[in-house]
Amino acid sequence: MSVEIHELIKEYARGVRALNGVTVNFGSGTSGILGPNGAGKTTFIRIIATLLSPTTGEGQIFGVPLRDYQTIREMLGLPAAVFWILPSVDRQGDIAVLCAPEGGWQDPVLGAA
Repeated sequence: MSVEIHELIKEYARGVRALNGVTVNFGSGTSGILGPNGAGKTTFIRIIATLLSPTTGEGQIFGVPLRDYQTIREMLGLPAAVFWILPSVDRQGDIAVLCAPEGGWQDPVLGAA
């Protein structure tokens, strides 16, 4: 398994729980996290990216315990949650630019992004 999380709980002030005993295993390949607003998706990502500490629970990323935040941060890349929009490009163009391979992407009409 690439990501193993066991009984993860994140509790904020006044007893508000963003995560309540989450256990999940992600193997190799591509995975996604879906849910309504307020379901705890961002909290979960912040915890496995070691940007936020869980209240309780444990986990491993590629065999490295979450408490070893320095090693995990060296292994992971986390895209920014703030997206900018290019004024002259449609939404498909924005996605193409954001997902461009390293070294650039070139639109046959617009040129280099």
